[in-house]
Amino acid sequence: MTLKVFIAFVDVIVAFQSLFFSVFLLTFKKHKNFGNYFFAGFLFLTGIHFINLTFFHVLTSFYSISVSAICGTLYGPLLYYYLAFQLRKKVFPIHVLPALLHLLPLICMAVTLVVVEKEDSFAWVQIPTYLLLFFYLSVCNMWLYENGKRSLINDAIKSWLRFLYGMFLVLIVGYTFTGIMEQTLNRNFYITLQLTHVIFHAFFINALLFLTLKYPDIISGKEYLKNRLAQTINGKYAYSNLGDQEAQRILTKLERAMAIDEIYKIPDLTLEKISEKLQEESKYISESINKFAGKNFKEYINEIRVDEAAAMFSNHEYSDWRINEVMYAVGFRSKSSFNTNFKKYTGRTPKEHRDKYCLRHN
Repeated sequence: MTLKVFIAFVDVIVAFQSLFFSVFLLTFKKHKNFGNYFFAGFLFLTGIHFINLTFFHVLTSFYSISVSAICGTLYGPLLYYYLAFQLRKKVFPIHVLPALLHLLPLICMAVTLVVVEKEDSFAWVQIPTYLLLFFYLSVCNMWLYENGKRSLINDAIKSWLRFLYGMFLVLIVGYTFTGIMEQTLNRNFYITLQLTHVIFHAFFINALLFLTLKYPDIISGKEYLKNRLAQTINGKYAYSNLGDQEAQRILTKLERAMAIDEIYKIPDLTLEKISEKLQEESKYISESINKFAGKNFKEYINEIRVDEAAAMFSNHEYSDWRINEVMYAVGFRSKSSFNTNFKKYTGRTPKEHRDKYCLRHN
């Protein structure tokens, strides 16, 4: 077996595992996280990309630089939106104009692939792809280390996102360096780099599979054990005629109202007020929260309020605000309730959280 054939063999394994993982994420139904669609898209592109690389090594006539370029152009936006959904759920629903801006490089690449001659593809296709990937790496780094500071997701998921970003960074550096070396005359060194890169990518995909199987809350976006407990407690819904699909629709509608209208800021918010706002029955709203958020209505609202308060304490725009002012702004009316819930969901008091991020003290 020649080295090229061995590399192609590993390419096939990576492609199969990526496509399998992508399908798994798309069909995963237990407390599905909308961000999974972006992660699945990322893995699907990886599968297509490596199928194309297999052709590059053993069936050159079937290889298409257009496929690799398009995959490279879309990796960044998909990773960006996945991190955004994991770190800050308020990006839902996706706004059309920003989404179109993320697709602009793809349009430019498609035009370039049509008008540029094959011998000029390195300068006009590959180099712009490398630059775009590094641009998105810098943007994703900002998401991870700025939004990650004030996000209330647990440490296991934060570690998962950092791992995903770090591995992708290493892969892109290797991918770029290997592409540049392709233009040199040292073919043996180039083949060795390809082998190293594809083996590392195989490790990357298998590590992702292992982590998601070991920590299912990574892809559920919910606290897995809490949901199991909630399912036991909520036996009262056993005879409900509210289906899972309808419950998910109601919860999505509620999440939009929280994100866009910020109704959690309403003092003395009740199920009845939300029911009137959403034009949905209050008992179905309560059941949807219990079934898919794994908590009761009060816990659901208080966690959102604490999330917003933590974000304000970590934002220098609110450095002059007193703790009580933030408390009232997010909907709490009792200082004891605010302190208790803040400690419950963050592990720190409001003052400790604000002090940690070097903001103004009372």
